[in-house]
Amino acid sequence: MFTLGEEQGWASIRGVIDYNGDLIPVYRKSFFDITKLKTSYKLASTQILINDNNSEIINKIIPNLYVKEGWQRSLSVFSQNNGGYLFSSNNVYSFYCY
Repeated sequence: MFTLGEEQGWASIRGVIDYNGDLIPVYRKSFFDITKLKTSYKLASTQILINDNNSEIINKIIPNLYVKEGWQRSLSVFSQNNGGYLFSSNNVYSFYCY
């Protein structure tokens, strides 16, 4: 789930990671500042709420947006016909939200 405003937004990730047969629950919420570029957005994480265990393993798997405060990244966000959004960075699709 995510929300993009004019200058700020947040994204959350909730689920389970299967790591070598171990099921690890994940819940993270990241707040970030947004700077609109020509055809993309620059996100800078400002706060991360963590409500899970095994951070060492989880931090190796999930995107830095949910791991590191102060992390910055330019993302392209493409609106899809079904109301969802496709996020990509460096011409590689990162994730899809609907």
